[in-house]
Amino acid sequence: MDFLSDQTISLLFVTETWMMSMKNDITATIKTYGYNMIHQPRSLTSSEKSRGGGVGILFNPQLINITQVFVKTGDSFEAVMGKFRDSAGETVLCACIYRPGTLTDVFFKEFDDFVGSIFVKYRKFLICGDFNIHLDNKRSRNTVKFNELFSSYGLHQLVKVPTHKHGHLLDVVISSHKIICQDSITLDTIDAAMFPDCDHFPVKFNLHGTSADALNEKKIITFRNIKSMDQSCFLNDLTEELSSLQDEQDSSFERLVSLYNYHCNSVLDDHAPLLKKQIKERKSAPWFDGEYKALRANRRKAEKKWRKSSSVEDEENFKSLRDQCTALALKKKRSFFATQFWKHSFSSLQKAFSVLLILFLIGISLLFSLHQIP
Repeated sequence: MDFLSDQTISLLFVTETWMMSMKNDITATIKTYGYNMIHQPRSLTSSEKSRGGGVGILFNPQLINITQVFVKTGDSFEAVMGKFRDSAGETVLCACIYRPGTLTDVFFKEFDDFVGSIFVKYRKFLICGDFNIHLDNKRSRNTVKFNELFSSYGLHQLVKVPTHKHGHLLDVVISSHKIICQDSITLDTIDAAMFPDCDHFPVKFNLHGTSADALNEKKIITFRNIKSMDQSCFLNDLTEELSSLQDEQDSSFERLVSLYNYHCNSVLDDHAPLLKKQIKERKSAPWFDGEYKALRANRRKAEKKWRKSSSVEDEENFKSLRDQCTALALKKKRSFFATQFWKHSFSSLQKAFSVLLILFLIGISLLFSLHQIP
């Protein structure tokens, strides 16, 4: 989740979630980071084993709002669909697909029917997922059939490099009507180290003119570049400026304070004038405090240093700080929700039970922290 929030990712397609419902510690954690999720678990009637599978789309409602829709699909692949409106007010369908098991002609027929149904109904759509087809093998019969299927609709698969750690191209990004900036598609091999249990690389891309642009609130902040000041010069100028206060010894206390503030601000403006900057405004989690913010800042510095040097030492330092951030986040969340429970337990039984449900979803161990609150 830190990967999403740090990079302001508005939309994430996930395959093999291994989730059987939307009530668990994973979805509870997702919500604490300000994200929502639409999900489709593996069907119990699937010809494949019911364990594993599952597809989901995570989205930040402050950047892009997804409404789940249902389109008929076959049993040869798993799918979850949602829709949103772009900046022009047009509906865009997005689908996350996962194809497990043995590849047969049944898949090509059912997937052709699926693409045909959304092609007729939606002018704009985006399909992402893991198809478990070695698309890097251009001579493969299955690759040829897959490419011909999309070509028949005037569509093209946009990922051109291997997406699996063993060197095969399995994951696809397919869009219509220039929804995606094609030059923006990148494979993130460095951030993949944050997901050691995953054998696929994250695929990133930018969307053209989506509601993310319209809903992305910005604000103007002011700051001073204190680090670039010449400290000795600043100290000399400040001493000289404040020396004039000796002529005001008979003045009132209020006037002396006013003059002191004026002279200090005057020197500061000369050496480090106020600067303005436009930034994206993001809502922080309620448990996001100064301690956690400082640790995250150190983690980001360590990550940038590792990206630049690629040394083993810097990598170990980054991983250590990353683990510390994860542990501190869990501690902060436990403390926050435990406090919320006690806060509402005497005023609103309904709110108390709502908090208690979140406590249960995040983890049973969280309940033990309740005893630590007086």
